Amino acid sequence: MNFKNYIENKFTELINVSPEFQNNSNIFTEIGFPTFKDENWKYTPMHFLFKNEFSLIGASVQIDKVKIIEYLEQLYIPENSIIYLLKNGELFEFETSKLDPSCLIVETENEYIKEFQIDTSKMNNNVFELLNNSFSEKKITFHLKNESVPIVILNVANDSNQFVNNNLSFLTEAYAKSEIFLYSVNTGETNFLNSKININLAENSQLKLNLVPMDEKENYTINNIEITQNNNSDLTINNFNMKSKFIRNNFQANLNGQGIESKLFGLFIGKNNSVVDNHINFDHNEPNCHSNQFFKGIIEDTSRGVFNGKIHVKKDAQKTDAYQTNRNILTSKEASIFTKPELEIYADDVKCSHGATSGFLQENELFYLMSRGLGMVESKSLLLKAFANEVIDKIEDEPFREWLRAKLDEVI
Repeated sequence: MNFKNYIENKFTELINVSPEFQNNSNIFTEIGFPTFKDENWKYTPMHFLFKNEFSLIGASVQIDKVKIIEYLEQLYIPENSIIYLLKNGELFEFETSKLDPSCLIVETENEYIKEFQIDTSKMNNNVFELLNNSFSEKKITFHLKNESVPIVILNVANDSNQFVNNNLSFLTEAYAKSEIFLYSVNTGETNFLNSKININLAENSQLKLNLVPMDEKENYTINNIEITQNNNSDLTINNFNMKSKFIRNNFQANLNGQGIESKLFGLFIGKNNSVVDNHINFDHNEPNCHSNQFFKGIIEDTSRGVFNGKIHVKKDAQKTDAYQTNRNILTSKEASIFTKPELEIYADDVKCSHGATSGFLQENELFYLMSRGLGMVESKSLLLKAFANEVIDKIEDEPFREWLRAKLDEVI
């Protein structure tokens, strides 16, 4: 049974329990999985959906504490952090964690939203949000208030051929300040992680979110990240994809107040025949906001990189200050990068810019290093690390920067 038929059968089971799921099933039947004919997926090969037999996980989850400790030892964990484990959609507080009164955690069973309210003409065929809404076992909400200690979330998947739907929300109260480290470790074989992350910042709140997948095996990830910011809120997302086999990140940012700062920094590295795809849309809906998208990609071997970033400035969003940059290096003639920066501006008094560059390492730079006694491999590595470090240098936390540089050394 192929995966599409499997999902259709699962919808039938849900409808038998709750007829309200008929709407979700109808949308899935209408839209189906994306193909190369869909503009927003035309460079994202989705063959894995048809050549693998994924199945939804059961409710029971076993935690191997010895393995968890091994995973944690590989990560950067700030002092006095709260550590949570997310396994197959369920959240566990690690035994060494201490509950922080400034961070309230609410875990709720999935009440299966009866009707998935969606405008199919505008959803860009993102059927994966529909599937997450329908099949996530639990929806987990972090309510952040005051100034909380750092929060570390380790997302673990160690089964095989599983279709895992995680649903996380990070909600800040007014004047809250927090930093979150979200790591994923996928040690099973050929899993499909379909993740939904909701971020909602109240006025005058600050949040830093660090996304670091650690996958090395034949696993597939689709992240749907929706951001809503209100007056004078400040959000920084650092996104590092250095080992993924297949990852698609969909970022949707809604700047719904004035005085907002919204920064999205990313480094992606493709090795072997991997696929790394970033699709970003920033909607400036109110005046006097600043946004910055800054992404760098290193594409090697026969891997594929995709960057599609858009800045959309509404008519009333005067005094918008928005920037977008994408720079890429290819290290082989078989590697490929598809980049599409976009501006859509309906206001008059704005400062907006976008730009994208792609190319190979400069021969004169390689020659310069080799003329001073370095070999080809070492010279190439130094140039690529210097290129990547421009993103890592944006991290203010020095120990975290050094940890990221060590991870960079492992792949370049």
